[in-house]
Amino acid sequence: MIAAVNSAKRRTMNMILTQLFDEWRLSVTYETGETPSFTAAGWELGENGQDEHGSYQIYRLPFRDAEETSTLTLELTCYENSVIAHISVLLKQDIFGITHGLAPDAGIRLFVGEPPGIDGVLAHYNGYKWWWTRPYWAANTEGLPEKTQSLMWRTAGGASFTQLFPACSNVFKTALRGNGEGLEFVVSPLVHGFRSGRELLFVLHEGSDPYAVVQGAAELMFIARGERARLRESKRYPDAFNYLGWCTWDAFYHDVTEQGIEAKAIELRDKQVPVKWVMIDDGWSQVRDKMLVSLREDREKFPSGLAGTVRKLKGQFGVEWVGVWHAFTGYWHGIDPEGEIAQKLRDVLQYDQAGRLLTSTDAKLGFGFWKAWHSWLSAQGIDMLKVDSQSSLIEFVKGQLPLGQAAAGLHEALEASASLYFDGRLINCMGMAGENVWNRTNSAISRNSDDFYPAKPEWFREHALQNAYNSFYHSTLYWGDWDIWWTTHEDSIDHAVLRAISGGPVYVSDKVGETDAAALLPLVMSDGRLLRADKPGVPTADVLFVNPVETEVPLKIWSRSGEAGLLAAFHIHPGEGAMEGEFRLADIPGLDAEAAHAVYDHFGRSAFVMEGLAAETDIGTHRFTVEKHKPKFYTVVPVRDGFACFGLIDKYVSTAAIKSVHTCAGRAIVVLHEGGTLGFASESAPASAYVNGRQVDVKAEAGFYSVDCGAAAGAAVMVELVF
Repeated sequence: MIAAVNSAKRRTMNMILTQLFDEWRLSVTYETGETPSFTAAGWELGENGQDEHGSYQIYRLPFRDAEETSTLTLELTCYENSVIAHISVLLKQDIFGITHGLAPDAGIRLFVGEPPGIDGVLAHYNGYKWWWTRPYWAANTEGLPEKTQSLMWRTAGGASFTQLFPACSNVFKTALRGNGEGLEFVVSPLVHGFRSGRELLFVLHEGSDPYAVVQGAAELMFIARGERARLRESKRYPDAFNYLGWCTWDAFYHDVTEQGIEAKAIELRDKQVPVKWVMIDDGWSQVRDKMLVSLREDREKFPSGLAGTVRKLKGQFGVEWVGVWHAFTGYWHGIDPEGEIAQKLRDVLQYDQAGRLLTSTDAKLGFGFWKAWHSWLSAQGIDMLKVDSQSSLIEFVKGQLPLGQAAAGLHEALEASASLYFDGRLINCMGMAGENVWNRTNSAISRNSDDFYPAKPEWFREHALQNAYNSFYHSTLYWGDWDIWWTTHEDSIDHAVLRAISGGPVYVSDKVGETDAAALLPLVMSDGRLLRADKPGVPTADVLFVNPVETEVPLKIWSRSGEAGLLAAFHIHPGEGAMEGEFRLADIPGLDAEAAHAVYDHFGRSAFVMEGLAAETDIGTHRFTVEKHKPKFYTVVPVRDGFACFGLIDKYVSTAAIKSVHTCAGRAIVVLHEGGTLGFASESAPASAYVNGRQVDVKAEAGFYSVDCGAAAGAAVMVELVF
């Protein structure tokens, strides 16, 4: 009877595990370069129970060497739709008393074959550049790039999706790759002498909605780490980034000066561009041989000091916040061992193996460094930070300290200081490696792509590709910073629309004399407040597993603004001709695809109604044509009582300008944040309209009506429509 029960359990166990992967094969490399053979001993049924994530069953697969002196055990904690995987290592002495350690790089490789039934892959890898990720598409995992750190696969033609995040634990950094036959986990301790311990390997979550699945997998990672789930939705978005900004980088690069910043501020004021924050990027500090010498500014570039520059910007030009750039390790190559900082703050610094100094990775000690720097910056009037080169940390601590532990300590110290002195106004940059994205404590904003490169031909194609698809996983944790751009660049409109759909910060970096104010007006209100989308933009489900650079389809990105849906479409294919595309109400999650919606085409200045799937005539699909440098931007608003309000139609996210809408008894009352051109669709033609009690004309346009509400800058406007 007992044997029969065990046999039944084993059949169930094997069925569950083969639904995950085809096979489980492990190889080990020691520090000496030896590659001993490890053989799987067979799956074992472990404990079961229940925790905050639900009921679970544990399965273990031991791998033993030929002498059975060393064991590596794979442990899977399986929930209904999720798996948390750990690996335990116990390397014992051999008969000569020699104790082996895992090789720091790729000490363990776990091959699992192909996920059963796979028919599409969306992955993100940072082998492209170790501080950014880039998307990758394929039919299977065989060719998965090195250093893949996010993987979603599709099965059953889109009926099911599975998201896998490899972990960067305290010691191990796990990445994915394809080895020509299927999926392989590459596990690197990155330190010498690792012989025993239990480390998190990966988390996996499955479901029918790809957006819910990636969100669920991100939450599962924090559960597996035993930490509070630090998802984007739980974080406070710093108010400064609700306003338009300007950054010095592409205007001056390292040649930034007090004089240059003032010249730009004069231009922005004269052109009435409502920039409310300025970021002084790399080039302001005292450095030598790419190492930080002092916490103070370079007085040759800033003769009035940072304090003088800040006073001018705030006192004469209406700027409310001023930020500075610095690196995660002080500067690109760390802190000068012969400089002023090393002399005064030696107790809170540490050396790496190359003899470079950086702030201590012990959170308590490291806080002392950031406190010294940030308190001085705050005293100069600095209000915010951009902290760069975060994923370079691996080059400073590799072989010396556990990477995950070091990253966690540095991020904890940095964010504690940023919260204390700058109220959390922090942009994380060059930090998309796993040790960074999973170890920040509270910061809400992180750069989402490689830089804007104004001189690289066709760079918008790559920039849009990275931002849209990186956002799919990255936005579960952060609001993405989709980087700066130039308003006079040939791709300026593309960039502006991309920022509008991003939901994140919007800031430009035009050179002196080169800002086109008209390019920015559709993004902001007169006081500089952004008309932001409510959610980070992500690709629509129908292009999620399609590379729009290689396949002739538009790149479509969706977001939301209140009850309205937003959809942007771009032509980023190398082909020059116009491209056909379509979108459905179902492309924008949260919209009622059964109901009628009015759609405003921003660049076509026209509107139409999508009747929804419940209508007898199904026109729940809209077909469009998109050309290079001529993106599309649609605002999709539910029709209620025969009325749909688009808001201020001279803005991209037009509905964000609406404070309230009320309809009753043949009237509609719309309150706007400020004046402009109000657009709306109505089944009945309006008989009259009033703006703040004054009767105005109503203009019939292509599928909608408009009302000129005047230019009441910064003052709420009430519009009454009578039908």
